[in-house]
Amino acid sequence: MSSPSDYTVGWICALTIEGVAATAFLDQKLEAPASQAKNDANNYKYGKVKDHNVVIAVLPKGEYGNSPATRVANDLSRSFPNIRIGLLVGVGGGAPSPKHDIRLGDVVVSIPKGGQSGLLRTAVASLEIDHMMDGNGLESMITEVLDQNPRLMEQFGRPPNSTDILFQPTFKHSKGDSCRLCKPTPDNVIEREPRKNEKSLIHFGTIASANTLNDVLCFEMEAAGLMNGFPCLVIRGICDYSDSHKNKLWQGSAAMAAAAYAKQITSLIRHEELAQETKLCEIQTQINEIARTAEDVRSQQEKEEQFEILTWLSQADFGQQQSENLRKWQQGTLQWLLESHQYQKWIREKGEILFCPGIPGAGKTVATSAVIQDLTQRFPGGTDIGIAFIYCSYTERNNQHTTGLLASILKQLCQFRNAIPDDLKELYIEHRKQGTRLQYKQIVRVLKSQFGVYLRVMVVVDALDEWQRPPDDAFNILDELLSLHNESRINHFVTSRFVPTISNRFQNYPSLPILASQSDISEYISNYNWSSSSLVYENPGLQEQIKSYISQASEGMFLLAQFYLRSLEDKTTPRELTDALKLYQDRADRKENDQNFDMLAEAYDEVMDRINRRNANFRRRAHQVLSWVCYAERQLYVKELQAAIAVKENQVEVDELDLCPINLLLSACCGIVVISEASETVQLVHYTAQDYFLDRKGQWFPHGQSYLAKQCINYLSLQKFQDDLPDPVNDVVQIWTKDPLDRIALFQYAALNWGHHVRNAEDTPKAIAPIGETDVSRATITLSEVDQAVLNFLSCKDKINLALSIHLYTIQDSTLVGEDFKANALHMAAFFGLDRVIPSLLTGVKINSQDSNRRTALGWASKAGWITTVHLLLSLNADVDALDFYGRTPLFEATESNHFEIVNLLIERGADIHVVAFNGNTALHYAAESNRGKIAHLLLDKGAKFDISNMFGQVPINIAVRNGSRSVYNRLFKMGVNPRSCGVDGRTILMEAAMAKNEDLVKELLKQGVNLNSQDYQNRTALMEACRAGNQKIVEVLLQHDAKPDIQDCKGPTALMKASHQGDESITALLLKKGANQHIVDHDGSTTLMHACERGSGRIVRLLLQNGADPEVVSHSGLTALECAIIGFDELSIKLLLEHGGHMDVVSQLFEGESPKLSDHGAALFEAFEEGCSSEVLQLLMERGQSKSPGWHNGLPFLKALEDGHEIIIPLMRDSGVDLINCSKETGFNYWLEVESCGVKAENFVHVVTWVLFAGW
Repeated sequence: MSSPSDYTVGWICALTIEGVAATAFLDQKLEAPASQAKNDANNYKYGKVKDHNVVIAVLPKGEYGNSPATRVANDLSRSFPNIRIGLLVGVGGGAPSPKHDIRLGDVVVSIPKGGQSGLLRTAVASLEIDHMMDGNGLESMITEVLDQNPRLMEQFGRPPNSTDILFQPTFKHSKGDSCRLCKPTPDNVIEREPRKNEKSLIHFGTIASANTLNDVLCFEMEAAGLMNGFPCLVIRGICDYSDSHKNKLWQGSAAMAAAAYAKQITSLIRHEELAQETKLCEIQTQINEIARTAEDVRSQQEKEEQFEILTWLSQADFGQQQSENLRKWQQGTLQWLLESHQYQKWIREKGEILFCPGIPGAGKTVATSAVIQDLTQRFPGGTDIGIAFIYCSYTERNNQHTTGLLASILKQLCQFRNAIPDDLKELYIEHRKQGTRLQYKQIVRVLKSQFGVYLRVMVVVDALDEWQRPPDDAFNILDELLSLHNESRINHFVTSRFVPTISNRFQNYPSLPILASQSDISEYISNYNWSSSSLVYENPGLQEQIKSYISQASEGMFLLAQFYLRSLEDKTTPRELTDALKLYQDRADRKENDQNFDMLAEAYDEVMDRINRRNANFRRRAHQVLSWVCYAERQLYVKELQAAIAVKENQVEVDELDLCPINLLLSACCGIVVISEASETVQLVHYTAQDYFLDRKGQWFPHGQSYLAKQCINYLSLQKFQDDLPDPVNDVVQIWTKDPLDRIALFQYAALNWGHHVRNAEDTPKAIAPIGETDVSRATITLSEVDQAVLNFLSCKDKINLALSIHLYTIQDSTLVGEDFKANALHMAAFFGLDRVIPSLLTGVKINSQDSNRRTALGWASKAGWITTVHLLLSLNADVDALDFYGRTPLFEATESNHFEIVNLLIERGADIHVVAFNGNTALHYAAESNRGKIAHLLLDKGAKFDISNMFGQVPINIAVRNGSRSVYNRLFKMGVNPRSCGVDGRTILMEAAMAKNEDLVKELLKQGVNLNSQDYQNRTALMEACRAGNQKIVEVLLQHDAKPDIQDCKGPTALMKASHQGDESITALLLKKGANQHIVDHDGSTTLMHACERGSGRIVRLLLQNGADPEVVSHSGLTALECAIIGFDELSIKLLLEHGGHMDVVSQLFEGESPKLSDHGAALFEAFEEGCSSEVLQLLMERGQSKSPGWHNGLPFLKALEDGHEIIIPLMRDSGVDLINCSKETGFNYWLEVESCGVKAENFVHVVTWVLFAGW
C-alpha cells in the first residue's frame, strides 16, 4: 500500500469527463494510501505514470462543506505533502486565427513564465523536438486506451471531421445547446484545407480568460493568469470554438487528447529532476486561487444551464421596462396608493385582486413600477412570496401572445427562487430534442405547480387595455389570469384605462382608481430641472406660481403636467409664461364644463406648434423623425432612424459623419419622441400620442409615405451594396443576420417595406410622355416623383434580387426561396401592388415572364392580394392559367391566401377551376381548408369537381371534415357526395370526423349507415382515430354502434393500445369495460401494458393490472413490461409492477447487466435512479433481485443509488451479500468517482459517506 508522501505529481481536472480521460492514461492504478489528512473530503484516483506516482483530483460538482472547490487544492497539498508539480488538464475553447490554425481535437499548452518553472519549460521544449521529428503520437495513444476500454469509445472517440465547423464571426448561434439549427453554407463557414498528417496538432501559447486579448490560442476559466511563479502546466484539448456556437460533441475526444499529452510530458520528466522542484504545499496561495477559480467555473456552468432553460422558456424581459419606468417615479409621490387600505389588504391576504383603472396620462405605468418596487423590497428573492409582472404595450401588440406572457410569469417565478423546477427541466430536455417549445397546457401545468412552492404569488399586470389578441392567439390573457386566480388563489394587481369590456370583468373585485393627486404633481413640479430656462431657474417666485397653476390645471394627469412644463422652457418673459399658465387653467375650466374636451390633444397640438415655430433645420428634422415614427411598418432602432434620415439620392454609403446625433433628433421633437431603453427603439412618448397622430398624421405630414418610400429606395440604391455584394442573392442570409446597428442598419427595413410605402405614397402623379409599346398603353401615363424613383431602382437586376431575397427569406416562403432564386422588376412591382409603374415596366419585360420558379406577375399579385393589380395585369393580357414550377395557377395562389375577390375575378376572366397541380390538388382542395369556405362555395357554384384525389389520396370532403369546414362538407353532401365514400388512401369521412372530434358529424354519418369498421391503407379504423384524438364521447358513440375494438392496424396496435400510449385513462377504462382484449400483442410482440409503461402512464398501468394484464410477457425483442417502465422512467409504473410480483429473474438480469432491452437502448438501471426514483422503489428492486449473486455490473445501480443519497438501501446491500469491495476493478469508493456525480448535495449523502468509510470502502 502506498504512502501519501510517495506522490509527486498532482493532476487536477475540473470536469468528470476530464477525470475519466486522465484515469484511462495511467500506466498502473494504485490502491489508496492507508491514510490521508483529517477532514480531506476530496475524491482521488491513484496511479503511476512511468516512474512517478500521480494523484488525480476531480473538482466536485456538488457542495460539501464550505467552498468545496477551494478545498480540492487545500486538501491535496495537506494529504500529499510531497507533490512537486501540478497539471491542470482538461478542455477549453479554441481561438483560431490566420496565424494559428486551431481545430477541434487539437491541444493547447500554456507553460508558466518565470519563477520555478524551468523543469516544465525544459520538458515541453524537449517534447516539441521529439514531435517534430517523429510526430506527436497522440492518435495512437488514444486508440490504444480506447481499445483497452471499449466502453469509452462512444463518448471519448474522435467524432467525424465533418462535425468540425468553424462559422464566420458574423454568423450567430441559433437557439439551443447544439448547432443543429445552425445550417452551414459556403457563406457562413470558414473553409480550411484538410490536414495531411496528424489529426490533432499541439499549439503553444496563451491560455486566457475572456479579458486577455493578446495572441490568445485558447479561452478557459480555471487557471488563466495563474501560472506565473507556479509550476503548473495548463493543457487544454479544444472541444469547441470561443464563439457563440456550442458543440459538446468533441468534449470526450478533446479530454483524451489533453490527457495523452499530459502523460507524455509526465513520462519525459526524470524522477531525480522532479525531486528538486519546490513542494506544492509551499506555494499554497496559488493553488487556492486555482481551486477558487474552478469553483467559479462550476458555479458559472450551473448559471449558464439555468439561463439557457429560462431563455428557452421566454425571451420576454420586462425587467428593463421596470427599470425605465421606475426612473420616472418621483420619490415621495404615490404614497396614497401604497398606504391605502385596499393595497395593504391586497398585500396581506392570499387570493386578492386589486383593479386600478385610470384616465390616459394619469401615471398608471409609473404607479405599477412603484408597486413592483414596493413588493420586491418587502419580499426579496428567496422568500415564500413569489412576484411576477407584465407590461402590456400597444407597440408590442402583435408579439404579446397569451402563451408567451404566461411563460414570462413562470420564468420570473423561477428566477425569484433561483431554481428550475424538475418538471420544467424534463420538458426542456424533451422539447430540446425535438426543437420545439412549450405548449399552452404544459405552461399552465408547470405554472400551477410552481404556485404551490410559494405561500402567495403576486402578479402585477400593467396597461391591460393595451393588450390586443394577436390574430394567431387562441387564448385571452384576461381569461387566463382570472382562471389562475380562481384555481390557485393568485393575487393580481391590474391597471387599465376605463374600458367597459375590462372594467366589467373586475366589477366584483376591489377597485382603486389611479389619479395623480395635486400633492403628487406638486412634488413632481418642485423637483423639475429648470436649468435650461434661466427665466424660471433664477426666479423662485415664478417656480411657485408654476407649481400652483399646473398642479390644478393638469386634471390628475402627470403626462399633461410634463407637457406643460416642457412648453414653459421656451418662454423668454414673465408675461409669456403667465399667459401660458392662464391658458392651461382655461383648458381645465373648459374640461369641467365639457367632458368630451380632449386636453391631451390640445397639448399635442401645442407641441406641434412649438416644433413648427423653430428654425428650419430643427423643424425639418422633427418632421422627418415624426414621419418615420408615425408611418414606419415597425419601430426603428436608433441607428436605423439616423440612417433613414441621413441617406440621400445617389449616395455611395452612409457613414458616421452623415448621422445626426440622436439627442439632437429627440430635442427637435420637443419631448414627443423618446427612446425605449427596454426595446432600444424610437417611439412616441405615450400611447395617447399614437392615437393623436393616427388621426392627424395626414394633416401634419401629408407626404410622409412618399418620403419614406424615397428614403428606402435611396438606401437600397447605395453604391456600397453594389460594390460589396457581387452575388447578392447568395449573401442574403449573411446580410440578414448582421446586427441591426451596424453600417447597413436600414437595409433590412428598407428591403422589407419599400414597396408598401411606394404603394401608399401620397405624391400627385404628373403627366409624362408615353413609355412602352403603343398596344400596351394608348393613354398618357402619369408618374409621380416616387414612381420615377421606383423605375430607376427596378432597372437594376441586382437591386431587385437582393431586396426581394431579403423579403422572401423573412416571410420564409418555401415556394419562392432558393439558392438561385431570380425575379424581375415586373414580379417585384406585382408583389407590392405598384399599379402606377407596371405599364412602364413592360418596355423590356413580357407580361407573362416567369421567375426562376416559373411564377408570373399575375401569380405574385394574386398571392399578395392586390385586386387592382390583378385587374391591371389581366387588362394587359396576362395569362390567367399560367403554370408555375409546381403546376399551380394564379387561382391556386389566390385561393390558398384566401383572397375571395381575386378568385372571383380570375374565374370571371376565364380561369380554369379544374387544373390539377403536380401534387394532385385542385383549387377546391385548398378552399376546403378552414376559413376558406366562401371560396369553396364559389368554386362549387362554378362547377368545380369534388371527386378528385390528390397524391396523398385525399378528396376535398375529407379535407373539409378534417379542418372543420362545416358549410363546405354539408354543401358537398347535398351535392351528392356519398357518406360511405373514401379517397384512394382508404380514409373514410367517418375517420376524418373522429380525428377532428366532430361528434355531431360522427352521429349523422352513423345514422346513414356508414361502415364504422372500415380500414384505411394503414388498417386504421375510426375508433382508433377517436382514441388518438382523445375524444371519449366519440369513442362511446362508436362502441355503442358496435365498433370492433380489437382490430389491429398495419403495425399491430389496437385501439386500446393507442389509448394507453396516449395516456388517456378514461378512454382506456371505457374500452376495457366494453370488452377490449388487452392480451393482444402487436407485430413487435408488445402488449397494451408495455405501451402504457413506455409512455410512463402509471395510472393506466394500475388500471390494466387490475383488469388482469400479464406483466410476464416478453416481446419479440426480449422486453418485459418492467423494462419498458424503466425506459419510460415512470416511478409509479415500476413500483406497481414490482408490487405485482413475479419479477425476480427480470430484476436480477437488470442487476447483472444482461437485459437485452437495456443494452439496445444504451440504458442501465442506474439511469432510472438518475431520473429520480425514490428510495422506496430502489428497496423494492433490491428485494426482488437479491436472489442472484450480483456480479461486476451490480456496482452501477448500487453506487449510483449511493451517489444520489439513498442511504436506506445500504443495509439491504450488506444483507444481500453485495461485494462492495470488489464491485469494480477498483474499490467501491474509487469507482464512485467514475460515475457522474452532478448535483450531489452534501446533506443527501453525508451519512452514506460516513457508513462507507466505516465499512472500509
